Amino acid sequence: MTTEDTGADTAGPGRPSPGPDAGGAGRSALIRWGRLLALVAIVAAALVGARSSGITNLDELTTTVDEAGLLAPVVFVGAYALLTVALAPGSVGSAAAGLLFGPVLGTVVTVIGATIGATAAFFLGRWLGRDAVRSIAGGGADRVDGFIGASPLKSVLALRLLPVLPFNLVNYGAGLTRLPARDYVLGTAVGIIPGSILFVTAGSSLDSPGSARFFVSVGLLAVFMVVSGLMVRSIARSDRTAVAVETTVD
Repeated sequence: MTTEDTGADTAGPGRPSPGPDAGGAGRSALIRWGRLLALVAIVAAALVGARSSGITNLDELTTTVDEAGLLAPVVFVGAYALLTVALAPGSVGSAAAGLLFGPVLGTVVTVIGATIGATAAFFLGRWLGRDAVRSIAGGGADRVDGFIGASPLKSVLALRLLPVLPFNLVNYGAGLTRLPARDYVLGTAVGIIPGSILFVTAGSSLDSPGSARFFVSVGLLAVFMVVSGLMVRSIARSDRTAVAVETTVD
């Protein structure tokens, strides 16, 4: 009599048969890590593209944008967005904006380009890297979500008001959380305005280093960084207090 006739379990006593979901779990893990690798590849390709085009260099970026004529603002916005996705320093773009367009228009195109690039990085992180990273972070990711959930828009504003934080890393990191996209985009667009004004204004004075305008711009930038740091500490302290009170009440 065969095993099929008796209906015996081929795994034998004490050896559980593979569950029906074992293959599905393996495929799910493969998809998660495949997406993470795709994210790394996209960021690497963006960085290579930015460097090969010369936009990571201040002189080459200003030359490329200036040669675009009437389309210069559009070209700059695209270049700044690419720099943001590629994790390149935003200081290059901000300085170029000041030199090319002056403080007012330079701030406008910088905020637009940075917001577009930050939004693209946010969704790339969410769509491609979130599942894999959360599977590693475990409870740590849940704690971050809990902190952000207390006041998501305020949390984004706090992060953006402190220009010494790694702007580009925050873009991808935010995508790994459950932060609502609407709060992220709005908080980014509004929160980067003060810093953009000062960085672009400082950049506009690079053609006259040593001038009074240059030293005033750099001084205001330094003051802003100190004040924004104190603001962020105050906001974070109030959020922690609110979370503690809610936990005690629950």
